[in-house]
Amino acid sequence: MKRLARISGIGLMLTLLTPLPTQARPGFYIESDPMAFMLSGHSLHTGAELDGFRVQLGTFAASHPDFILTNKNFSVHQAGYGIKFDFFGRSGDGWFVGIEHGRTEIQYTLRATQEKITRAASLVGVRTGYKHRFGKHLYVTPWISISRNLSDTTPVTLSGQSYQAQAWFVFPTVHIGMDF
Repeated sequence: MKRLARISGIGLMLTLLTPLPTQARPGFYIESDPMAFMLSGHSLHTGAELDGFRVQLGTFAASHPDFILTNKNFSVHQAGYGIKFDFFGRSGDGWFVGIEHGRTEIQYTLRATQEKITRAASLVGVRTGYKHRFGKHLYVTPWISISRNLSDTTPVTLSGQSYQAQAWFVFPTVHIGMDF
């Protein structure tokens, strides 16, 4: 039994160390959304690509700009993490479609009193975009997603003021990335 385990272990090591054709090797990348930083937040995403498919894990935060707020007496800040699965086709560049899931904390603040309430939200959506390469390792990816908030979307009320929590999120942005 020990001999079989040793042979299996050696076989697994040889399989992992055997060179693969170039297109079968996964590509790894890191990217960020500069708009998140402009909106008092952060953005860091990393993932892997293989044969036209991509998986991405990321963390993000941003304050909602005033022009999208449903009640200007509030400020809204969102922070969370998520996972995305995309399909590019064989090239790994150009147009893509994908699905995403995220967990986020949404903080609603009544500006006049600084009262706050935070709600957790689970978001599921679809996305599409275009990955445009600049040189061998740098790229820019504009994309848009439409996500459904599967959590509590009842109005938030603080000191008699109400803010309607969003059931749907439309999110356009641009990521800048580097693969290796």
